[in-house]
Amino acid sequence: MKKFLTSMALAIIATNALAEQTPSSQDTNQTPPSTTNTKDKSGFVLGIQINLASSSILQDITTIDITTPLSAGTQNTLSNTSNAFAFDGGLTLGYQKYFAESQSFGIRTSFYAGVGNPLNAKAKGYDIPDFEKLHYSFQSSYLPIKTGVDFDLLWDFFERGEHTLGMSVGVGYRFSYYLSLKNTKNVRGVESGVENNKAYDQAFSNLILHDFYPQIGLHYYYGNHQFGLNYRFGGLLKAVSKVKEDSIADKDTQMKWGSIQTKISNTNYLSMSYAYRF
Repeated sequence: MKKFLTSMALAIIATNALAEQTPSSQDTNQTPPSTTNTKDKSGFVLGIQINLASSSILQDITTIDITTPLSAGTQNTLSNTSNAFAFDGGLTLGYQKYFAESQSFGIRTSFYAGVGNPLNAKAKGYDIPDFEKLHYSFQSSYLPIKTGVDFDLLWDFFERGEHTLGMSVGVGYRFSYYLSLKNTKNVRGVESGVENNKAYDQAFSNLILHDFYPQIGLHYYYGNHQFGLNYRFGGLLKAVSKVKEDSIADKDTQMKWGSIQTKISNTNYLSMSYAYRF
């Protein structure tokens, strides 16, 4: 009997020990902690954007020589190119959407509206180039007003805590309205040594430019704060405004002396932005 009780006690102890080492059904049904990033980076974004570029203003001045009967009607054309530093800044509003649990890939569409610094150009032309008897010298100034849209594909390749680093590729469009400024568009005409002859003051037309471009960039997120740096290949599609022709006339006699053709083109440029994600 004593041996039986001893054997039973040892069996109970062994059973309890085995039970402690075997996981319960409740434990086996528990899901292991997820290591996948679940932070949602989708939402509306509102921010500011500044753009740095170089613009080129080409003006062809065609004058009519009426100084002598023999030369009457002879046309002379002189091309003038002015390169100007271009800066514009404004507001952006857009929406970005990231996909899947990894939140590594997404798309973003944004709208832009802004204004830039005035672009200044100088041009001159001669009635008789050989003698420079009569020449015109003009200055023009244009204020760019811009609006447009951008579409980007997003790839976030590094993420740790609140910090996210990624890159983007996309395309964009800008509509630019170049407003001719009245206070600087009329400067000077010279005849027989008389400068600032108001009879040759010249009014310049407003210009419109459509700009399509591919772009590539880097972005950095800190929480809901988003910073971006993009390089836009404006020179690939060679955005050039439609040529505008303005007449040169003597305002006293209403006699036409020639015309000026003006067009503006943009080159590649940098874009920097800050936005807050809601």
